[in-house]
Amino acid sequence: MFQESGEASDAEAVMLRLITPVVKLYTGKMCVPLISEAMECFGGQGYIEDTGIPAALRDAQVTPIWEGTTNVLSLDVLRVFAGKQNVYGLFEKRVSSLLPSKGAHGLDEPIASVRKAIADLGSILLRTAKAPNDSLHVDACARQIAFGIARIWAGALLIRHASDHDATKGDVAVAHRWCCEQPLVDLKMDWLSAGRVQLDRDIVFQNFSESSGNSKL
Repeated sequence: MFQESGEASDAEAVMLRLITPVVKLYTGKMCVPLISEAMECFGGQGYIEDTGIPAALRDAQVTPIWEGTTNVLSLDVLRVFAGKQNVYGLFEKRVSSLLPSKGAHGLDEPIASVRKAIADLGSILLRTAKAPNDSLHVDACARQIAFGIARIWAGALLIRHASDHDATKGDVAVAHRWCCEQPLVDLKMDWLSAGRVQLDRDIVFQNFSESSGNSKL
């Protein structure tokens, strides 16, 4: 509604365009294993329909399909970056605005982790933009790029929450664990290389012959 009212600035509209597919794909992808864990923690009772958990599991599985799929939304994220505006620069600026400008107790390490992740992902995107045609296949790692943006965004929001004057020790601990105990950006440049992409294809289709019709599926 904020965008439709005409009150959003160009930068805000771009950020909304970027974050919408990111949030949809990441929450959709994460809810499936989380609901599965919830079912498991109840043991055999979690499998019983009357508990409602099996229905929640089925509904959760629908989310990454109905709202996505994950691959389609990831490619949509790349489509946003392909626009004329410096989208990543706007994203970096917005994330920086969420981080405390002054030292926040217990948050120095999470803040440094988020800043490093922004720099690392930005460097990869810049190198892919400057690479000769067909030497790097950025679409092959669209998921990793979108997941990286999601983790950075979530980390910045957790830090913002943990820096509030009403924040608890638990809030600080959650921000630290999210930002420092997992790779926010899980992506390497060589994963984008044409040779790597071709090898991926060969692995998937090995022992498959079009003439014999023996499908991998």
